[in-house]
Amino acid sequence: MEWVIGLGIFVVGALVGFGLTKVLGNSNSENKQLTEQLEQHIAAQQNFKQDVDQYLQSVNNAMQSIAQQAQAAATESQQQFNKLTEVQKEHKEYIPYFSAEVSDLLQQNNESDKDRIKSHKTINDEKPLDYSADKMGLFESSNK
Repeated sequence: MEWVIGLGIFVVGALVGFGLTKVLGNSNSENKQLTEQLEQHIAAQQNFKQDVDQYLQSVNNAMQSIAQQAQAAATESQQQFNKLTEVQKEHKEYIPYFSAEVSDLLQQNNESDKDRIKSHKTINDEKPLDYSADKMGLFESSNK
């Protein structure tokens, strides 16, 4: 009878072992699959990061190139403007609207107007005419 009990225990142990191997084997293969998927996602993320870094570097290089071109264009524009102003100064001919005598007369009148304005008293320094004497202006003085 001992051998039947031993054989029963052996069969039960074999069945339990076989079942545990199936259950643990499935979870282990799932772990392997998940680990492989995780490694694939990490590799894809690293590739994406490298692609983004390369793109940003190319954009930065393009912006620097555009900035250099803009600076060169601004310098060239300034040089052309300076050349144009020099040419205009060389070829500028003054054609007066008035004759020389009239221009001199206008200049003298302008200077005399400035002198007259400086010597003229301002209105704020004088009393208003309506109140300066007894019967002046629009109002008549009632105080005598």
